[in-house]
Amino acid sequence: MQTLKSVGRNFDHSKTKFLQKYGSVEKTVDAEFEEQRELIETLHRDLVAVFKDIQRSDEGIRSMSAPMLELSEALNLFYEEESETIGCGALFRGSALAFDVAVRQYLEKQKELYFNLEDYTGRLLALKKKIRARDDLCLEYDKYKTKFIKLNANIVKADPIKMQTVDKKYHEKKELYTTLNADLIAELKKVHGSRLDDFKREHQLVTQLPQLLLCPQLWLGQSGHSLPRRKLVAWDPVVPLRCSKRYSRHGGI
Repeated sequence: MQTLKSVGRNFDHSKTKFLQKYGSVEKTVDAEFEEQRELIETLHRDLVAVFKDIQRSDEGIRSMSAPMLELSEALNLFYEEESETIGCGALFRGSALAFDVAVRQYLEKQKELYFNLEDYTGRLLALKKKIRARDDLCLEYDKYKTKFIKLNANIVKADPIKMQTVDKKYHEKKELYTTLNADLIAELKKVHGSRLDDFKREHQLVTQLPQLLLCPQLWLGQSGHSLPRRKLVAWDPVVPLRCSKRYSRHGGI
Protein backbone atom coordinates (compact mmCIF):
# COMPACT_ATOMS: atom_id res chain seq x y z
CA MET A 1 0.00 0.00 0.00
CA GLN A 2 1.35 3.40 -0.98
CA THR A 3 2.01 5.97 1.71
CA LEU A 4 0.83 9.55 1.46
CA LYS A 5 4.42 10.62 0.81
CA SER A 6 4.86 8.21 -2.09
CA VAL A 7 1.51 9.26 -3.58
CA GLY A 8 2.59 12.90 -3.43
CA ARG A 9 5.96 12.04 -5.02
CA ASN A 10 4.28 10.11 -7.85
CA PHE A 11 1.92 13.02 -8.48
CA ASP A 12 4.87 15.42 -8.56
CA HIS A 13 6.69 13.19 -11.08
CA SER A 14 3.57 12.95 -13.27
CA LYS A 15 3.25 16.73 -13.18
CA THR A 16 6.90 17.14 -14.23
CA LYS A 17 6.41 14.70 -17.13
CA PHE A 18 3.34 16.65 -18.24
CA LEU A 19 5.26 19.94 -18.16
CA GLN A 20 8.14 18.33 -20.08
CA LYS A 21 5.71 17.19 -22.76
CA TYR A 22 4.65 20.79 -23.38
CA GLY A 23 8.12 22.26 -23.04
CA SER A 24 7.66 24.02 -19.70
CA VAL A 25 10.35 21.86 -18.08
CA GLU A 26 13.57 20.98 -19.89
CA LYS A 27 14.09 17.24 -20.22
CA THR A 28 17.55 15.79 -19.66
CA VAL A 29 18.43 13.17 -22.30
CA ASP A 30 21.55 11.02 -22.03
CA ALA A 31 22.04 9.21 -25.35
CA GLU A 32 24.57 6.76 -23.90
CA PHE A 33 22.24 5.79 -21.06
CA GLU A 34 19.26 5.38 -23.38
CA GLU A 35 21.29 3.08 -25.62
CA GLN A 36 22.29 0.89 -22.67
CA ARG A 37 18.73 0.91 -21.32
CA GLU A 38 17.40 -0.39 -24.65
CA LEU A 39 20.03 -3.15 -24.73
CA ILE A 40 19.03 -4.32 -21.24
CA GLU A 41 15.31 -4.16 -22.07
CA THR A 42 15.93 -6.26 -25.17
CA LEU A 43 18.09 -8.71 -23.20
CA HIS A 44 15.34 -9.13 -20.60
CA ARG A 45 12.64 -9.72 -23.23
CA ASP A 46 14.82 -12.25 -25.06
CA LEU A 47 15.69 -14.03 -21.80
CA VAL A 48 12.02 -14.38 -20.82
CA ALA A 49 11.19 -15.71 -24.31
CA VAL A 50 14.07 -18.23 -24.17
CA PHE A 51 13.01 -19.37 -20.69
CA LYS A 52 9.44 -20.04 -21.85
CA ASP A 53 10.60 -21.86 -25.00
CA ILE A 54 13.00 -24.06 -23.01
CA GLN A 55 10.19 -25.00 -20.63
CA ARG A 56 7.89 -25.92 -23.54
CA SER A 57 10.71 -27.88 -25.19
CA ASP A 58 11.44 -29.81 -22.00
CA GLU A 59 7.77 -30.66 -21.54
CA GLY A 60 7.72 -32.06 -25.06
CA ILE A 61 10.88 -34.12 -24.47
CA ARG A 62 9.55 -35.40 -21.16
CA SER A 63 6.36 -36.59 -22.88
CA MET A 64 8.31 -38.58 -25.51
CA SER A 65 10.03 -41.10 -23.27
CA ALA A 66 7.09 -43.13 -21.92
CA PRO A 67 5.33 -43.60 -25.31
CA MET A 68 8.62 -44.83 -26.83
CA LEU A 69 8.97 -47.49 -24.12
CA GLU A 70 5.35 -48.52 -24.63
CA LEU A 71 5.92 -48.73 -28.38
CA SER A 72 8.96 -50.97 -27.86
CA GLU A 73 6.80 -53.40 -25.84
CA ALA A 74 4.15 -53.34 -28.54
CA LEU A 75 6.76 -54.11 -31.20
CA ASN A 76 8.01 -57.07 -29.16
CA LEU A 77 4.48 -58.48 -29.05
CA PHE A 78 3.84 -57.70 -32.70
CA TYR A 79 6.93 -59.51 -33.95
CA GLU A 80 6.68 -62.29 -31.32
CA GLU A 81 10.45 -62.31 -31.10
CA GLU A 82 12.24 -65.45 -29.95
CA SER A 83 15.54 -63.69 -29.15
CA GLU A 84 16.24 -60.48 -27.23
CA THR A 85 19.50 -59.88 -29.03
CA ILE A 86 18.12 -59.17 -32.50
CA GLY A 87 14.92 -58.01 -34.11
CA CYS A 88 13.04 -54.78 -34.54
CA GLY A 89 11.43 -54.81 -31.07
CA ALA A 90 14.69 -55.54 -29.26
CA LEU A 91 16.61 -52.91 -31.21
CA PHE A 92 13.93 -50.31 -30.70
CA ARG A 93 13.69 -51.13 -26.98
CA GLY A 94 17.44 -50.69 -26.58
CA SER A 95 17.22 -47.26 -28.17
CA ALA A 96 14.11 -46.40 -26.14
CA LEU A 97 15.84 -47.33 -22.86
CA ALA A 98 18.90 -45.30 -23.83
CA PHE A 99 16.66 -42.38 -24.73
CA ASP A 100 14.75 -42.65 -21.43
CA VAL A 101 17.99 -42.57 -19.40
CA ALA A 102 19.27 -39.68 -21.50
CA VAL A 103 16.03 -37.72 -21.02
CA ARG A 104 16.18 -38.17 -17.25
CA GLN A 105 19.82 -37.07 -17.23
CA TYR A 106 19.06 -34.07 -19.46
CA LEU A 107 16.12 -32.93 -17.32
CA GLU A 108 18.25 -33.26 -14.21
CA LYS A 109 20.84 -30.99 -15.78
CA GLN A 110 18.08 -28.56 -16.77
CA LYS A 111 17.32 -27.90 -13.08
CA GLU A 112 20.62 -26.05 -12.88
CA LEU A 113 19.71 -24.12 -16.03
CA TYR A 114 16.32 -23.09 -14.60
CA PHE A 115 17.91 -21.95 -11.36
CA ASN A 116 20.52 -19.86 -13.19
CA LEU A 117 17.94 -18.36 -15.56
CA GLU A 118 15.70 -17.39 -12.65
CA ASP A 119 18.67 -15.92 -10.80
CA TYR A 120 19.77 -13.92 -13.85
CA THR A 121 16.22 -12.72 -14.47
CA GLY A 122 16.12 -11.51 -10.86
CA ARG A 123 19.35 -9.59 -11.42
CA LEU A 124 17.88 -7.90 -14.50
CA LEU A 125 14.71 -6.99 -12.61
CA ALA A 126 16.82 -5.46 -9.82
CA LEU A 127 18.73 -3.53 -12.48
CA LYS A 128 15.49 -2.25 -14.00
CA LYS A 129 14.42 -1.11 -10.54
CA LYS A 130 17.62 0.96 -10.35
CA ILE A 131 16.76 2.41 -13.77
CA ARG A 132 13.35 3.52 -12.49
CA ALA A 133 15.00 5.11 -9.46
CA ARG A 134 17.40 6.93 -11.81
CA ASP A 135 14.47 8.13 -13.94
CA ASP A 136 12.67 9.47 -10.85
CA LEU A 137 15.82 11.26 -9.73
CA CYS A 138 16.23 12.69 -13.24
CA LEU A 139 12.70 14.14 -13.06
CA GLU A 140 13.50 15.82 -9.74
CA TYR A 141 16.76 17.15 -11.16
CA ASP A 142 14.95 18.56 -14.23
CA LYS A 143 12.34 20.17 -12.01
CA TYR A 144 14.83 22.04 -9.85
CA LYS A 145 17.08 22.81 -12.82
CA THR A 146 14.17 24.59 -14.52
CA LYS A 147 13.35 26.50 -11.34
CA PHE A 148 17.01 27.44 -10.89
CA ILE A 149 17.27 28.75 -14.47
CA LYS A 150 14.06 30.77 -14.18
CA LEU A 151 15.04 32.34 -10.85
CA ASN A 152 18.48 33.27 -12.16
CA ALA A 153 16.90 34.84 -15.23
CA ASN A 154 14.96 37.14 -12.88
CA ILE A 155 17.49 37.34 -10.07
CA VAL A 156 16.59 40.95 -9.24
CA LYS A 157 12.97 40.05 -8.49
CA ALA A 158 13.71 36.65 -6.98
CA ASP A 159 13.03 35.99 -3.30
CA PRO A 160 16.48 35.48 -1.66
CA ILE A 161 15.19 32.73 0.66
CA LYS A 162 13.48 30.89 -2.21
CA MET A 163 16.58 31.40 -4.36
CA GLN A 164 18.78 29.85 -1.68
CA THR A 165 16.44 26.87 -1.23
CA VAL A 166 16.18 26.19 -4.95
CA ASP A 167 19.93 26.62 -5.43
CA LYS A 168 20.64 24.07 -2.67
CA LYS A 169 18.10 21.57 -4.02
CA TYR A 170 19.33 21.98 -7.59
CA HIS A 171 22.97 21.26 -6.75
CA GLU A 172 22.01 18.34 -4.50
CA LYS A 173 19.89 16.71 -7.21
CA LYS A 174 22.49 17.43 -9.86
CA GLU A 175 25.25 15.70 -7.88
CA LEU A 176 23.05 12.71 -7.02
CA TYR A 177 21.80 12.35 -10.60
CA THR A 178 25.24 12.72 -12.20
CA THR A 179 26.78 10.11 -9.87
CA LEU A 180 23.93 7.59 -10.17
CA ASN A 181 23.69 8.01 -13.94
CA ALA A 182 27.41 7.39 -14.48
CA ASP A 183 27.45 4.38 -12.12
CA LEU A 184 24.38 2.89 -13.75
CA ILE A 185 25.76 3.26 -17.28
CA ALA A 186 28.91 1.41 -16.19
CA GLU A 187 26.82 -1.35 -14.57
CA LEU A 188 24.56 -1.71 -17.62
CA LYS A 189 27.57 -2.03 -19.91
CA LYS A 190 29.11 -4.64 -17.62
CA VAL A 191 25.94 -6.75 -17.44
CA HIS A 192 25.28 -6.64 -21.17
CA GLY A 193 28.93 -7.19 -22.09
CA SER A 194 29.27 -10.28 -19.88
CA ARG A 195 25.97 -11.91 -20.84
CA LEU A 196 27.61 -14.64 -22.97
CA ASP A 197 30.26 -15.46 -20.37
CA ASP A 198 27.56 -15.61 -17.68
CA PHE A 199 25.67 -18.22 -19.71
CA LYS A 200 28.60 -20.30 -20.97
CA ARG A 201 27.49 -23.30 -18.89
CA GLU A 202 23.83 -22.83 -19.91
CA HIS A 203 24.88 -22.62 -23.56
CA GLN A 204 26.57 -26.02 -23.25
CA LEU A 205 23.45 -27.57 -21.72
CA VAL A 206 21.17 -26.22 -24.44
CA THR A 207 23.46 -27.21 -27.32
CA GLN A 208 23.70 -30.80 -26.01
CA LEU A 209 20.02 -31.33 -26.84
CA PRO A 210 20.63 -32.37 -30.49
CA GLN A 211 23.12 -34.98 -29.23
CA LEU A 212 20.46 -36.32 -26.91
CA LEU A 213 17.93 -36.72 -29.69
CA LEU A 214 20.29 -38.07 -32.34
CA CYS A 215 22.57 -40.27 -30.23
CA PRO A 216 21.42 -40.74 -26.61
CA GLN A 217 24.18 -43.31 -26.00
CA LEU A 218 26.63 -40.36 -25.79
CA TRP A 219 24.98 -39.41 -22.50
CA LEU A 220 25.17 -42.80 -20.88
CA GLY A 221 28.80 -42.42 -19.83
CA GLN A 222 27.87 -39.20 -18.00
CA SER A 223 24.69 -40.48 -16.39
CA GLY A 224 26.15 -43.29 -14.31
CA HIS A 225 23.35 -45.61 -15.52
CA SER A 226 23.86 -48.84 -17.38
CA LEU A 227 21.53 -50.55 -19.77
CA PRO A 228 20.88 -54.30 -20.10
CA ARG A 229 23.69 -55.79 -22.17
CA ARG A 230 22.40 -56.60 -25.61
CA LYS A 231 23.98 -57.28 -28.95
CA LEU A 232 22.75 -54.36 -31.05
CA VAL A 233 23.14 -55.00 -34.76
CA ALA A 234 22.44 -52.80 -37.76
CA TRP A 235 18.72 -52.96 -38.47
CA ASP A 236 17.70 -54.97 -41.49
CA PRO A 237 13.98 -54.92 -42.40
CA VAL A 238 14.10 -58.66 -43.10
CA VAL A 239 15.77 -59.67 -39.80
CA PRO A 240 12.74 -59.02 -37.56
CA LEU A 241 10.54 -61.07 -39.86
CA ARG A 242 12.96 -64.01 -39.94
CA CYS A 243 12.98 -64.03 -36.13
CA SER A 244 9.21 -64.20 -35.88
CA LYS A 245 6.83 -67.11 -35.73
CA ARG A 246 4.62 -65.20 -38.14
CA TYR A 247 7.44 -65.42 -40.75
CA SER A 248 7.64 -69.22 -40.25
CA ARG A 249 3.90 -69.67 -40.45
CA HIS A 250 3.76 -67.89 -43.79
CA GLY A 251 6.70 -69.85 -45.19
CA GLY A 252 9.09 -66.93 -45.50
CA ILE A 253 9.36 -64.38 -48.25
